[in-house]
Amino acid sequence: MSRWTQQTALRLHVARYAALLADPHAGFGAIMRFAGFYWDGARLGLALEHCAFPRLQAQEAESGFAEKQPTVPSFFAPGWPSPGRTALTAEQVRAVVAALHDVMARFGYLREAEAFLRVGKRDG
Repeated sequence: MSRWTQQTALRLHVARYAALLADPHAGFGAIMRFAGFYWDGARLGLALEHCAFPRLQAQEAESGFAEKQPTVPSFFAPGWPSPGRTALTAEQVRAVVAALHDVMARFGYLREAEAFLRVGKRDG
């Protein structure tokens, strides 16, 4: 089990990336409440609109992005959930599951990984 999620010295809020993509208002609203910030739906909606991946990618294409490494085509990736579906082989997914089984189960990723492996993703 991941020790950082078990510590008790600090308050902790875990946000799943896939959940933030699926329902940004709910996910980021929960983060704002946890952090003790005042927010309203309209301002949160505007903030989410301004940081949407397509908008950030368009800004990067137009003006560049200082943090982008010269070896990658762009800093802002597509931003879809589970890029491992296309980037990882079945062998790599099995290795990740073997190393992180308990953490993946706790945060709801294990079923997705197992389904991925049942579908017969490319090996090697």
